[in-house]
Amino acid sequence: KEQAQRASDAHAGLLARIEQLERGLREQVEQSGNTLAAYIGELEDRLEKRGTPPAGG
Repeated sequence: KEQAQRASDAHAGLLARIEQLERGLREQVEQSGNTLAAYIGELEDRLEKRGTPPAGG
């Protein structure tokens, strides 16, 4: 019974850690996406100032 409780506690701890890592990963992906979008926006602005229309637009 005690061994089953330890296994259950370990399982719960692992799930909590996985959820924590998943949240962190999602935040990093979102930040990277925002950074990439900002860079693309800056490049589009530069191209427009040079008189080159952005691709697809």
